[in-house]
Amino acid sequence: MSANPKYSPMQEKRLIVIEKGQKRSRRTLPKGAVIAEVGRHIYFNPAVLDSFDVKGFEPLHYDMLVLCAAIEFADRRWKRPLGWRRTFDVAIPVIDLKAWQKPEVLKALHGVLNHLTGDAWRLTFVQAKNLSPIGTRQMPLDFGKAKTFAVAYSDGLDSRAVSALSGSEAEALCIRVAGNRQRRKNGDSYFTQIPFKVKGYRGNESSFRSRGFQFAAVTAIAAQLSNVTRVIVPESGQGALGPVLLPLHNIYADYRNHPTFFRKMERFIKAVLGYRVRFEQPRLWSTKGQTLRAFLDMIGKSEQHLTSTHSCWQARRVVNVGGRTVGSSVACARLAC
Repeated sequence: MSANPKYSPMQEKRLIVIEKGQKRSRRTLPKGAVIAEVGRHIYFNPAVLDSFDVKGFEPLHYDMLVLCAAIEFADRRWKRPLGWRRTFDVAIPVIDLKAWQKPEVLKALHGVLNHLTGDAWRLTFVQAKNLSPIGTRQMPLDFGKAKTFAVAYSDGLDSRAVSALSGSEAEALCIRVAGNRQRRKNGDSYFTQIPFKVKGYRGNESSFRSRGFQFAAVTAIAAQLSNVTRVIVPESGQGALGPVLLPLHNIYADYRNHPTFFRKMERFIKAVLGYRVRFEQPRLWSTKGQTLRAFLDMIGKSEQHLTSTHSCWQARRVVNVGGRTVGSSVACARLAC
């Protein structure tokens, strides 16, 4: 199956995103088109948006959040056929229309989505009439000592160990990019929850490959607002390379933690935001056991630092670390959950 499927008009899934309160007559819709209204099907949580209302947040960042929500809606709305690939035609209102219509932006966006999901995407942008709901206060973002890298942090084994191996606690900008609100932990940034929820898609499709795009985009926004260019991906080699090298039968390879996805994502972020961010995978050539062994070899680290981690799935398993059996919660980095 091709990693970069070409767009085909045959049996396309059409989604039209409209702004809150916008009227759209069914008679003017293309045949078979589905409407997703901001405020109804795409709901932005005001309390979570407040955490994004910091110095440097631009309408272009809000456009990015609307884009992520629209992609999630389409990805979850239409069930995959036996041949896996679907063809999408999605129209999205944006505030900074000029930026989204740049050929390099469209090319990079389509390239990363096609590669990540195995579908064929065609996204078009129209001028939004409403202003961004973020940007009224523009509070300063102050973490004390300057951060040198960002990490999508889940408090699980992978993110805790790799964050510590990448630098000191004071250097790490820990971004808990989660679907649900969680209690803030030491080191967390302001960005602890995805600020939108998508409803009305009926949950027809569970693969949700576009989640990788969503989490990488939100992390990149947080990194830019914090003036950080390095984003650490905690996944080990099994999770990053295994799903591509050994895909399940008749299922498109899972690129959500693969280097090729991150290179394409970097090009897209640079094209649309004008900001150069680098997704680094320092444990790409290590197993999970080797990563945990390296963590335990650090001065001041013990098994207690691992057994106190929390899991996405609230389950238990046993991990062998350098010949020792360590009981731990299931490690599930938010970027790949």
